[in-house]
Amino acid sequence: MRLAFTSRRPFHDGLLEQPLPENDQVNMAYMFGAEYFSFFTLKKLSSVQLVQKLEPYDIIFIPLDVRDIETVKLIVGASNGRYIIYSEGGIADYQLLSPADQWHYLQILRQARAVFLYWEKYLPFFQTITSSPVFYLPYPFFVDKVKPFQQPLADRPNRFSLPAGLAGGSRNGLCSLLAARRLLDENLFTEVDCWLAPANFRQDAEATYQILTDRPLQVAWPTARLGLRKWFLKLPIDYRPLLKLRRVFKSDSHPEAVASADTATVQQGPITLLRRHNWSAYLQRLGHNRLVLDLNNRPTVGRNALDCAALGIPCLSTDYSDLQVKLFPQVTLPDGWDIPEVVRYGSLLQDHGFYAEVTQEAARNLQEFLPERFMERFNKILTEYPEIWEPAK
Repeated sequence: MRLAFTSRRPFHDGLLEQPLPENDQVNMAYMFGAEYFSFFTLKKLSSVQLVQKLEPYDIIFIPLDVRDIETVKLIVGASNGRYIIYSEGGIADYQLLSPADQWHYLQILRQARAVFLYWEKYLPFFQTITSSPVFYLPYPFFVDKVKPFQQPLADRPNRFSLPAGLAGGSRNGLCSLLAARRLLDENLFTEVDCWLAPANFRQDAEATYQILTDRPLQVAWPTARLGLRKWFLKLPIDYRPLLKLRRVFKSDSHPEAVASADTATVQQGPITLLRRHNWSAYLQRLGHNRLVLDLNNRPTVGRNALDCAALGIPCLSTDYSDLQVKLFPQVTLPDGWDIPEVVRYGSLLQDHGFYAEVTQEAARNLQEFLPERFMERFNKILTEYPEIWEPAK
């Protein structure tokens, strides 16, 4: 059985000979032995060329990615009914689509051979949409890629991390920053890392710093470089060759030095503002933190919880994320706007016994999401639902 796996990610096409150094569902393609095709490749093809490109494959995996619903529709149309949908983004993202495309969203789901989700609690919703089988299949997490970045608790400064800033409409960054300020003001932590989106780094950094301190950020910005990058990111081109030229995976015994080299970093007092674009550099720095605060209000998978469980760091987040409540049930908030509760948990985590209890439970729970468990789930689907994998008639 030949499988193709598609996504909007700018990875290079072909069979994956090893897992990607990313916390990303594209690693399902590695586990399946599927050939990977980026939207950047497929959207360049004519309708005839796209049909020919996909014709050799028995099943095509397609993300229900509303950020590029037009390409999703093109791939679905070229698949001749031989496709499986897998979840991408947030459960409520369909609301961002036009009325016409929300109708297309439903048709794409209804005509799929099967639907794979990484939100377990939303299985009933999708089961009401389609008569096709709907499965909970969280993607594999390669913990061996993360473990080398784990640091002993005694070697970490009293620092916590915010994995997102103000940019973006569903990360609840403002509330996270207000809660972060309370944690600093009450001396529960003495430092904070703020990871910000590359395209909006300067604007996000300036606003983030002002929210945390009530003072303007004093930085001599390298405007030419930042302006060029912003222009580059907005170009509607396949920028993968350029990414390949500049991507360097480094090994260094000094994590902060690597992070500074691979990201634009601004540090003023206890606040460090970092540009996030490289998972390895992010993990290098993250391993030196004692907490991740993520008041996410977007129902999605919970990548931050996975990273934290592997690094032995509590992730204080909401039950909007599927994996947060599974990995860190003791520090999961039902309400992302309850700042007093954030402070209460921040105080509880100063107790070394409770801290160890939280991180050890997360490490145990993480075993359910490793590659071996992923393949057990997938092989069960193969065995119990052979009709999904039958060749098209």
